[in-house]
Amino acid sequence: MMTSKWWARLDKSKPEILKRIFKHPTLAPVLEKVVGIPGMRTDLQLGTWNKIFHCVEEVANYLLLIYDTWVFIMGSHSALEYVDSSGVQSLELLVPGVSRRDQLRAEAAIHDHGNFRCINDEMERTNILHRLNSVQHLIPSIRTLQNDFKYLRECTHVVKRLVCGKTPSPFTVQTIAWKAFKAPARHPATEEVIFENSLRLLYVAVMNDLCDLSGQTLLKDEGVEHEWNFQPDPRAWFRLACRAKQLGFVSEEILRLCQADPDHKIALKALVEARPSPDYDYGTNLEGLVQLIRGLFEKAHKVDFMETPRLLTTSQNGEPTTKRCGRLYGKAYARDRHRITADIVTCDVQTNTDVTSLFVRRSVFRAFWGCPSQDVTESFVQAQETASGVNAGNSETLLPPPQLDLVPVADHDDQTMAEDTTSANATSPAPASSRARRVTKNRRRETPYARPPQSAAKLLLGPPTIQGDQQVHTAGLIAGTAPSQENQQVATVGLIADTAPSEVEITILLRRNGCWVVYEKVPRSLIGFCIATLRAQSVGEQLHLYDIAGRGRELDDCTHEGLPSNTVCLSSSDEGFPLSS
Repeated sequence: MMTSKWWARLDKSKPEILKRIFKHPTLAPVLEKVVGIPGMRTDLQLGTWNKIFHCVEEVANYLLLIYDTWVFIMGSHSALEYVDSSGVQSLELLVPGVSRRDQLRAEAAIHDHGNFRCINDEMERTNILHRLNSVQHLIPSIRTLQNDFKYLRECTHVVKRLVCGKTPSPFTVQTIAWKAFKAPARHPATEEVIFENSLRLLYVAVMNDLCDLSGQTLLKDEGVEHEWNFQPDPRAWFRLACRAKQLGFVSEEILRLCQADPDHKIALKALVEARPSPDYDYGTNLEGLVQLIRGLFEKAHKVDFMETPRLLTTSQNGEPTTKRCGRLYGKAYARDRHRITADIVTCDVQTNTDVTSLFVRRSVFRAFWGCPSQDVTESFVQAQETASGVNAGNSETLLPPPQLDLVPVADHDDQTMAEDTTSANATSPAPASSRARRVTKNRRRETPYARPPQSAAKLLLGPPTIQGDQQVHTAGLIAGTAPSQENQQVATVGLIADTAPSEVEITILLRRNGCWVVYEKVPRSLIGFCIATLRAQSVGEQLHLYDIAGRGRELDDCTHEGLPSNTVCLSSSDEGFPLSS
């Protein structure tokens, strides 16, 4: 516990902020551990901490990394009392296990008796340096957390707006994302593991386009006169929404953004401006012409001005320590954007002269969202990519993290430290983020329609068959294909979780361009969810529910026996049903 003397130093409203934090079930345990380290208290700025309550899970991960890193460096929990503020300032943001320059800086810091002044034993200082050379991530501190929070806040704000739009929400961003997530059925991993993997991949996409999504102003580099100013880019939001849907996140806002394709708008605008109405009319072929022009856009190849791929380390001058935390700088953002991938976050790093700004992004990612693993070769993300035809073949799999990024320490006895760490892990409570998600999960399962669909696959409509006096197009599931003829129609379908084979399936018919399309066959228990999703996707069109004979039905009717042919129809018109009464 912190001493009353330290509490007495806090002025104005700071004690109230600190009391609020220490009442928080997620932050209190880990923050109390970190501020129990004497060298961390000097840089604690409580004014910043009043803003973190919408992303507490990520901050708790960072705090735990701070504590575990310094326990490893010092060799035991009890040795943390020797960590002073000068020692923290001399080592923070160094990565001695990767950068040779940082190794020299760490060696100089340890040999300087102005740091860690209470450690007079030279052998103990040598042991600290030996352990430092095994640390392969930026050494964190309270100060680096408070600066990196400025970056985190922009990322979480983007995810919150992606899921909720501009609707305010009292929940943390991770809870909001969990409520919008639908895990695949029959996947070997647990639902929480899949969610965490998907959320990490979503944040990878956010980091690549952060300034185009948020409009955040970048920091100026030395010697650069102009500022890097950005405005929110509709293309970036469209790409992010499609990626989120592909990863299993679905909400009304995500669906709206997925339908707001900027290329479609540009193609339509070009046609209308080239031959304006009322002098010209494209007739019923307008949409086909729009898709034709949009297809031409896809033939353009992105120009990469980088002569060599971005690396995590360099044999030349790397990223200075002054730029290794906090908001983004203009040159670093321009160099690294669209190069932050799951491979970059998970790959092994070889020792080199120094680290690059891309390594800094990797370390920040791992500090807030965990240290991924490459142990699993397949995940549902790959299946989603193959089914949806988006980024097929780009396998990005992330799994729950180990706590520290270290290399083995040869010929060195850290038995005391290992015992202390094991003991602490055995008695520490489960992460509060997991507890929050379990509560959300139970609440969600009590609501029939709270489970969002997975990413959309495509249906290629085949030749029509006859039911009564109407043509009905049968649909076959196609993975990543597109129609090659104008008379072929494409519809999207939410992939519904598999259920027991004995459950009755309900066929959903959808009226499109005067023809009835088999939209989906789903178990009776999921019919309400599927209809609600389809209605949400049909923007500007009011779809009414009927049976196959054209009689109006309520949603509750679909969950009970008695539907003719176990079929329901969705249409904006009350005429021309497959079976007339």
